[in-house]
Amino acid sequence: MNKLKDFRNGKTEVDENTKEIIEKVTGYKYESLYKAD
Repeated sequence: MNKLKDFRNGKTEVDENTKEIIEKVTGYKYESLYKAD
C-alpha cells in the first residue's frame, strides 16, 4: 500500500499504462483514488 500512498502524495510519476493497471486491479479510476482521503 506504500505505493498507493506515494501516488496520493504525488511523489510517484504515473504513466497511462500504470493508471490502466491500477484501474483494472482496484476497480477504481486512478483519478478517484488520487482524490480520495
